[in-house]
Amino acid sequence: MGRPRKPIQQRSNGVYCVQLHLGGKRVMCSLGTRDIEVAHRRAAQAMAELEAAHKAKEEGETRWRDAEEFSSLLELSDVLDPQTTAEQYTGKRAQDDGSGAFLDKNTEALAQVLLKREVPATWNDLIREVERIRRRKNLSPFSASWHRNVGIAIKQCPFELAEATPAQKRSGSGSIKCRIQASLV
Repeated sequence: MGRPRKPIQQRSNGVYCVQLHLGGKRVMCSLGTRDIEVAHRRAAQAMAELEAAHKAKEEGETRWRDAEEFSSLLELSDVLDPQTTAEQYTGKRAQDDGSGAFLDKNTEALAQVLLKREVPATWNDLIREVERIRRRKNLSPFSASWHRNVGIAIKQCPFELAEATPAQKRSGSGSIKCRIQASLV
């Protein structure tokens, strides 16, 4: 029988943290205090947040949205103003009366993105960026065969760049993943 695990631990800098073992991995969350009593009060909430994040990760939930969803938001922001579109999307309508800024950070960030009209990047945008960097560094341009091979790898890729999550990139077939990574390096 092993030693019992203590969820509340003190780090070397004196700050307390919660340490749990979920799914065979150690996950930690700082409690942001050097006081043991405050740490015990905050520990339950931190453990619940860690367990909820682990459960969401197991269920495959991600923070990424579909590119089509974002393009429909851009179209809606043409009809309505970006602030109203962001309010309707997030469902949070509270604004600060003085500054007019949203109290919800996600709503404010979405409104700013819609205002700037930032469109998700594509594979071709990434290729152009790599070519621009090579020109800036005075390196030789990529050959025609490099462009052909990258084009083949992109066509075989099962997801778009805007839809890519780290898990999708790792779970793709090995040959596609290796070709794309080797081509863009």
